[in-house]
Amino acid sequence: MTFEVHNISKNLSSRKSTVKCQTVRLTLYFLITVTLIITLLIAFYKGNLNKSKDLFHSEALQISESSAQHMCSTPNCLKAASRILNSIDSSVDPCDDFYQFSCGNFLKQDTMLGAKESVSSSSIAFHMLKERLRRIMEEPIPPNEPKSFLLLKQMYKSCINTTAIERDGLTTIKSILRDVGGWPVLEGQNWNSEDFNWTRSIYKLKKYGYTSNYFISVSVKPTPTDNPHYVLYVSQPDLPLMEKLFNTNISMPLHSRLEYMVDVAVIFGANREVAKQELSESLEFEYNLTMVENTDHDWMLMVSQLQTQVSSITWLEYFNSIFNHTGVTIKNFDFVIVTNSYIWNFEKLLLNTPKRILANYLMWRVVAASIPYLTDELRQRELEYNKIYSETRWKKCVIKASESFQSVTAALYSRRYFRGIAKQNVKDLVSNVGKEFIALLKRANWTVNNTIEHALEEAAAVTSHFGYPENFLSDEKLDELYKGLNFTSDNYLKMILRLNLHTFERSAKRLRQAVGKRRWITPSLSSEKELPVGILQGAFLSGDGPQSINYGAISYLIGHDITRGYDSEDRELDRGLYIVDWWAPTAEELVTQRVQCIIDQYANSSMPKFMDAILLQAYDVVDHVAYMAYQKWVRKNGIDQGLLGLNYTGNQLFWISAANVWCTRTGCADDTDSYSLPKLMVNLPLSGSDGFAKDFSCAKGSKMNPADKCNVWK
Repeated sequence: MTFEVHNISKNLSSRKSTVKCQTVRLTLYFLITVTLIITLLIAFYKGNLNKSKDLFHSEALQISESSAQHMCSTPNCLKAASRILNSIDSSVDPCDDFYQFSCGNFLKQDTMLGAKESVSSSSIAFHMLKERLRRIMEEPIPPNEPKSFLLLKQMYKSCINTTAIERDGLTTIKSILRDVGGWPVLEGQNWNSEDFNWTRSIYKLKKYGYTSNYFISVSVKPTPTDNPHYVLYVSQPDLPLMEKLFNTNISMPLHSRLEYMVDVAVIFGANREVAKQELSESLEFEYNLTMVENTDHDWMLMVSQLQTQVSSITWLEYFNSIFNHTGVTIKNFDFVIVTNSYIWNFEKLLLNTPKRILANYLMWRVVAASIPYLTDELRQRELEYNKIYSETRWKKCVIKASESFQSVTAALYSRRYFRGIAKQNVKDLVSNVGKEFIALLKRANWTVNNTIEHALEEAAAVTSHFGYPENFLSDEKLDELYKGLNFTSDNYLKMILRLNLHTFERSAKRLRQAVGKRRWITPSLSSEKELPVGILQGAFLSGDGPQSINYGAISYLIGHDITRGYDSEDRELDRGLYIVDWWAPTAEELVTQRVQCIIDQYANSSMPKFMDAILLQAYDVVDHVAYMAYQKWVRKNGIDQGLLGLNYTGNQLFWISAANVWCTRTGCADDTDSYSLPKLMVNLPLSGSDGFAKDFSCAKGSKMNPADKCNVWK
């Protein structure tokens, strides 16, 4: 039966709103955070001071005659001045549109990156960062190269060797498919359903290095309890189709996905008509898997209890087979957290689906996961389907190698480019911002009852890691991270799978261990934050430059991360990584009312459809934390340095620096959302800032100083 994609949109109503909200919000937080982080590398961007115009903007931009501002003329300061001069448009009134004022000239420029869909401050800086990493990775491998450095360079060299990848073709992946159960669409009548068992295929795939999370997600994460420790989590797996369904028109992604699947199967050697019929059925199963009723609720069960409730899967065997190569053994009395109702409803779907469809679905997912490491023909078809801009091969390999060996990449980079003075500057800066945030909490009138106590504990629990941990200086510590990992083949796909296996082994061995607070982790689940080494070197955080530039850009990022524990998504995740609703009802009501003010104020603006007022609230912290921290620095250290050719005060440079990180030029003339997002993320929070209005002498009632303002943090 062919999957009729045009008849199913009515089934989405019960799930679409929730999943769309979650997916978009998480994606947006991630993209914005990454954009901010990478943008701070903008110091590498080389402008031309001679091309700048007279940028003095009437009385609003005049420096007080009584100020004794020293102009910094070091090479780093000249680069910063050049960057700003080539970004701002002095013909625009900053009180009318500060984003256009700060980024106007940048938006008009052609860049060295050539014709791309979008060019931003971050993309320019990231390009230069990749150039530096490329030079590191392409260096000859000396005989005494530390193991961790060797693994990084081997990964890069294998990725860049497209001749070897094309020579292997589909040999390796086809061999894997045959061994784990066979792809029916390729084997036709030779495929025997009696020989297929989806759990057995999952066990074999895991031994190769593929994920086991195609039908059920099994992961090791902290418990949502006091004194958390790591346990098994069972939940709905990440399904690639889900994002397509809930973020675009349903008919198009299903049709285009089926065409993509069929084209790939044909490249593998399948008959097109047979592939269309069989993969249509597997796509229908994937859709049904996506639509399985999934009520958000956590159940903590022993493995034996889970076996009683979901009996079609032999859970003890399933878990131990997945963890077989890790040295971890699961017992019947071990606790498992089932995070939603998916597992019970999935069982019904599983029992009513023919094995051939299950096999086609599973093998397709394996093939799709492998395509980035296979032939150019397959990679180009994937890019076409995902509508992704195709970067040059070396850039892709630098990114993949860096992602695969993050600690090693950071170590090599920091040893060559990072200076201790920049790290100390950031330590002082973050300390100042953190102190100001605690002071802000004490002043906020919504912190009532026990809410203030918990809020202050949350703020005090925030730990910062700057640039790189000290063990980056030790080859032995780095090698220990990759103990047991060796590349016995230069086959790129096999390397990736071996690395995946090693990563899973490290994760699995945390099972039953207590959660350590001081770990280098991404800040998605805790109040811990990490500042990557790439943003902390060079001219941007030099010891001889204006602190206004440092506070304006870095603090913009830090301020957002500090407040993440207090927004609607994360405020119930306390400092110990477990869920505690510590908000007093009165406090939550006050905050909710103030957020609603933001929603109402911008309801009629050009806000993109995916824009979230809660997100804007987070960036409102620029005035109340980063800006006030800078004011304290000035009071302690005196008038900040200025930049040659820029007749701006330190306060004005703070705001310009904060706005510059958002400068983005898009090639899509009618893509309003893409263009509006950076503008809104500058103009909306700053228009609510009394400090900004004062520094630029914006008249009451002007666009950047409206008569009525919303502020969550007062």
